[in-house]
Amino acid sequence: MEVYDNAHALARSLRNSESFRHLLKAQKALSQDPTKWKRLQEVRQ
Repeated sequence: MEVYDNAHALARSLRNSESFRHLLKAQKALSQDPTKWKRLQEVRQ
């Protein structure tokens, strides 16, 4: 059971770092193209 928990925690941290990298990429793209961000906000509302 403990092995499963460890694997689960590892998978979760991996997924978190993946989404974090995605966030950084999005942030970089937004700084280059702020109008895209505005469109995204409009879509969300």
